Amino acid sequence: MKSLYLRIYLTLVVVLLAFAFGSAWLFQRHFEQERGSFESSANERVLAIAELIHGSLPPATAPRSEQAEALQEWGQRLHMAIALIDERGERIAASEEFIERETMGGRPACVCLWKIAAVSW
Repeated sequence: MKSLYLRIYLTLVVVLLAFAFGSAWLFQRHFEQERGSFESSANERVLAIAELIHGSLPPATAPRSEQAEALQEWGQRLHMAIALIDERGERIAASEEFIERETMGGRPACVCLWKIAAVSW
């Protein structure tokens, strides 16, 4: 009689463990899929914002101070870390958040805009 109870108990434990592992696997798979779609949509938004900012900045032939002022204004309005880079790779301007992240160490996650006279987005 004890043998039957032990078999039923072990069967129940095995079924519950299988259910737990299966549920965890499905949850992890769904979570990774959601994270991937979120990162994809976030990248699309950042690219759209970069394109809008790029189109609203003064032309590459404008004085650097004018370009820097316009970038600072966009950085304050959007509360984003953005930087403006010229065709030689030199930074024209950077928002306050960009500078703060840069001083914290490492490379800041940001939107870097290239301002080249011959190329438009």
